[in-house]
Amino acid sequence: GQKEIYDSGSVSRFTPAGIPLDVLSHTRPERGQYDVLAGIAVNLETGDIYLADRISNRIQRFSSTWEYLGVWGSTGSGPGQFNGPTALAVDDDGNVYVADTKNNRVQKFDASGVFLGQWGGLGDGNGQFQEPMGIAIAGERVFVTDYGNDRVQVFDREGNYLRQFGT
Repeated sequence: GQKEIYDSGSVSRFTPAGIPLDVLSHTRPERGQYDVLAGIAVNLETGDIYLADRISNRIQRFSSTWEYLGVWGSTGSGPGQFNGPTALAVDDDGNVYVADTKNNRVQKFDASGVFLGQWGGLGDGNGQFQEPMGIAIAGERVFVTDYGNDRVQVFDREGNYLRQFGT
């Protein structure tokens, strides 16, 4: 494939050889509205693209051709609400995991944004966070960077704590 990169105002796609394909930009309102892009994830099965808007506290979904497919989230701390989402990851089943940084948790959604669960909370114990800022999935494992605690925590896809590394 193709590579996806982002800055605070746009997402550009390139071929593996570095040839530009297209761009999603905040100056193109027909392709969604956003303030500050903080995270991106791609569903490798469908090609759908998910973007985390750190300021507007929402997640937007686009097709592989940048067709706007929807949005979910609002400001707050309830299920499906966010306070500074910074990172996203998609598992093999198409579920979307969001590092909800200022709420010190991870939230899990289906591909269209239906809330499936959450885990975490403020603290330095196992399964707690101080500003999770990165998330990655490898098979059945979810890796979450716990910025304030200087560690990476590992969970299963249901949010059960497995282990950690880093100091």
